[in-house]
Amino acid sequence: MCIRDSNSTLTQGNLSTATNSRSSTDTNLVSPSPRSSQASINSSQASINSSQASINSSQASINSSQASINSSQASINSSQASINSSQASINSSQASINSSQA
Repeated sequence: MCIRDSNSTLTQGNLSTATNSRSSTDTNLVSPSPRSSQASINSSQASINSSQASINSSQASINSSQASINSSQASINSSQASINSSQASINSSQASINSSQA
């Protein structure tokens, strides 16, 4: 018994389809083209690069802010040392006044 499939290939006996025929579900198994995959990889890499640049910029901003904080803290410490020195001078002068009044 001969059966003709959708590709007009003769098959014989218990064979139901020719070897070059394809079912409708085969299309789900076809891999994307290498060009399409590479474009997707390139797009993802560009997104990663952009995100990394943003992270680097934010880190630079943090570092700058930290440097500013450190400078401000140094200024505060210097001012506090000046206050302490002035307070010691006041205390010394007050002790001298007290001694003179005694």
